[in-house]
Amino acid sequence: RWVLSRLSETILEITNGMEQYDTVRASRPIAGFVTDFSTWYVRRSRERFKGDDGEDKQYALATMRHVLLELSKAIAPVMPFTAESIYKGTGGEKESVHLESWPEAGEVDIELLQQMTLVRDVVTAALEARSTAGIKVRQPLSLLRIKVALSPELSALILDEINVKRVELA
Repeated sequence: RWVLSRLSETILEITNGMEQYDTVRASRPIAGFVTDFSTWYVRRSRERFKGDDGEDKQYALATMRHVLLELSKAIAPVMPFTAESIYKGTGGEKESVHLESWPEAGEVDIELLQQMTLVRDVVTAALEARSTAGIKVRQPLSLLRIKVALSPELSALILDEINVKRVELA
């Protein structure tokens, strides 16, 4: 849900920039989305791609394909060769990405995006604290206290990313 919401947000930002004839503003969100997609969605879904659950694997791969196809359509005006390569590599249906219609942004779940930003900030701060203290990530910690309330799903992300056994609200 997060990556699809993030894709929709990015498509809206690119569309707004293009409608204002401002290619700098239109292309600015691309790098941030690519970083989020590769370091959070693809990396976090690696086990899903390799896993034994066939249905979950198909959903993960279909989501990744959808994101790449829609992203290629959105970046085509400012990155034509890269967009074409992504489009062909993911099996776009038309002869070229430049023959596709402009992508439609889906629903943007602002609350989920804000919660994931908090999760990423907590993970960054905790990993920095571990590094400063000289504690390797491979060594599990018993407890992490945070000052923000998160859903169990998002708390599980923190548990896994930081290698901690329990997250507690401070």
